[in-house]
Amino acid sequence: MYSRVGSIYLAGLIVDQQGTTNPNYVTRQEIIDEATRNFNLADAIFQSLPYDDDYLNVWNSIIPDFNNKTAVVTPEMWRRAINTYKARNILVNKKIIEMTDTDWNAIIALANNGVQAGDNILTLGMTADGNNDFVGAFFHPYWWNNFGYGWWFVSERLIQEYKSGDLRFTRSFFLLPTPEVNKRNRGWNFGTRYGYVDIEDGGMFATSTGQGQWPISPTYEENQLMLAEAKLRKSSPDIDGALTHVDMVRDYQGARLTPVSGTGLSLAEALEEFRRERRVALALRGLSFYDARRWGVTAPESAGGGRNNAMVMIPFSVYDPESDGQPGVYPCFIEYNYMDYWDLPADELDFNIPAPGSPPVIN
Repeated sequence: MYSRVGSIYLAGLIVDQQGTTNPNYVTRQEIIDEATRNFNLADAIFQSLPYDDDYLNVWNSIIPDFNNKTAVVTPEMWRRAINTYKARNILVNKKIIEMTDTDWNAIIALANNGVQAGDNILTLGMTADGNNDFVGAFFHPYWWNNFGYGWWFVSERLIQEYKSGDLRFTRSFFLLPTPEVNKRNRGWNFGTRYGYVDIEDGGMFATSTGQGQWPISPTYEENQLMLAEAKLRKSSPDIDGALTHVDMVRDYQGARLTPVSGTGLSLAEALEEFRRERRVALALRGLSFYDARRWGVTAPESAGGGRNNAMVMIPFSVYDPESDGQPGVYPCFIEYNYMDYWDLPADELDFNIPAPGSPPVIN
């Protein structure tokens, strides 16, 4: 939780006593430091924690049935997940232009001891009827994506990241009977031609029957792609070494794409392969905003931000009043101009006014 708060908000609270709080807000960096301190305390425990019957009894007692109880996270798996999370906290809280070789080397050192392909991680499931789970089905990402419910829609900007022949695309998306344009007047950027295929039908991102486990901790794919980015962005890039990690992620997810390592790509070409793979492989993992922020996409156009050639479903009356009336998907420039770190929620500040000396809590 400290990692999430420190990576999203301007400031936060360190609360280490049960049943109490305080108004002594601290900076987001201090929150990340507190996350690191707690990770290190946990790691010290896991170093000496025996993996025995007592461990399994506790695991089976605290993991709900609608999560994957059989995928036991062993002490060593916990330690590797901690390393991956610590690497993430370095990566996502600096802009690319602020990163140094020291930062990249720290990420490599942590990720080299991070989540492995065979590791179990923490996930969130649900029950088919929505009863006796944490989310009542409704609040689970995979449920929001199903075609019948239709709360979330597939971004055309995500679709354009898939390479031709990627089996992850063919098994995860289908063409809607009718394209969605400006659904509920929410904006053209929400328009799409695609829906998510349910997990029970072979997809990756949706369910209509309460199936699937959503990762809620760092994953193998994230760990490998942090290694890839660090190797590409160091002052002396290791292009083929980085692309090997990209290929490993694609193989792990069953993309069946031709390997790109060892093909003589330039640094710019390798960075584009990496960028597209991070968008595809880590979709719905809660990392996209971090990436857009640190890559400069969320900055205003005047500061070099925004995204060019972003595919958007445009109503026919906008791009061609004389057309046949069908909407079309066209490359557009999108200026996001988002704040980097968010204001603290008003419902927090209304009930817990910052004490004198607290850092800024709103932009």
